[in-house]
Amino acid sequence: MENDALFAACCVKYSPSLSEPIIKWLIGIDTFTSTTEYREFKEKTYHSESNSVCNMITFKSSRQYHGKKLVCFVADYPSINASKELNVTYSPSVELLTITSSDETYPDEFWENQTVATECQADGNPSPLVTLERKAMNRTGWQICSYDFVTSIDNNKYIWKFILPNVTRNESGEYRCKATNFVGQYSVSKPGTLDVKYPATVKMVTEPTVYIERGGNVTVVCETDSNPSPEVTLYTTVQGHWVELPTQSGKHVADGYLSR
Repeated sequence: MENDALFAACCVKYSPSLSEPIIKWLIGIDTFTSTTEYREFKEKTYHSESNSVCNMITFKSSRQYHGKKLVCFVADYPSINASKELNVTYSPSVELLTITSSDETYPDEFWENQTVATECQADGNPSPLVTLERKAMNRTGWQICSYDFVTSIDNNKYIWKFILPNVTRNESGEYRCKATNFVGQYSVSKPGTLDVKYPATVKMVTEPTVYIERGGNVTVVCETDSNPSPEVTLYTTVQGHWVELPTQSGKHVADGYLSR
């Protein structure tokens, strides 16, 4: 596991007629470059027929060592070596890469009934399980999403692509990726926003027929729903033709009609 202390020993036998071999260490193709990375110990034995020298090291495991080979070899004789592949378990990390629509021309705009793809990139050993979570607009708390997904590997990172088919306005909100592999704490990404746009609908709330005295005012209320917010225009009939009412201070006021 990451940050555990690792111990390794490498022993070489050699003829008493030869000078003592110098043992060196590599991780992958990198050498240990400072005493802060490892501690080294030596043991020597001498016999009439053969001598031996053992070089032992301790060092702290790190995710950067995972999958690399720990190699000991004799200086000036690199073909004399032994190796062991390191399997370092470590807790996951995850980030939200993209939220894109199926519209190749405008991939950053989201309209109702489009397909949206959300990509998460995760790292960890063992390979992490990634879930997509949503926090709805003007809500608190995150909920797990149950969308289909496909996985792949890119540069030793795990890619999870979640597919949101035929998105609706109710799926607007913040999205984040969550990764866990049961090693240490789970990880969550910074959130991204999915803002689903949809065309306007309008409904007149005022009664179809309103009786008022001549010269009085009447209030006409229209309810609209759309994203982005719509511009509302009120019309009235004059001699059988529809005529747009003028705007005053953001409200439509003319001939005693008021829209708000």
